[in-house]
Amino acid sequence: MPTSYLPNSFGIPRIDHFARDRLQAAYEYLVQALFAYNRRWRPWRNREMSALLALPWLPEDFPNRVSLALSIGSQDYAGYMNRVEVLRSLFQDLTNRLVTDGLYGNDFIREAFIRSHDEPGRAWNMDAWNRKHEVLHK
Repeated sequence: MPTSYLPNSFGIPRIDHFARDRLQAAYEYLVQALFAYNRRWRPWRNREMSALLALPWLPEDFPNRVSLALSIGSQDYAGYMNRVEVLRSLFQDLTNRLVTDGLYGNDFIREAFIRSHDEPGRAWNMDAWNRKHEVLHK
């Protein structure tokens, strides 16, 4: 049984709020990524859904799928996992599109990690690091 699946005081299985927070965080990252991919500014939250649905590219059947991802449905583990699977499929559609467009290679998780952890020795920043290092040690 997953650690986020805890019984409540009545003995009825439920999902704790941390698990729901993780789902909401995943949704937020998905929305950020979709606005970034479409090169559009993200509006205020009260106008976000209409702007999101108007983006030039969205995963197939996005309005229905995002509705399933956002709806609470049942409060049990199965309901939680249904939402997880919908979010996973939306992320998979987005990453497939990024690979198809040539923005990422086939190993997009490794590539995203490398891009987000800039350090000396990476092929694209070593010259800049050397120049900065020379200035610091003159």
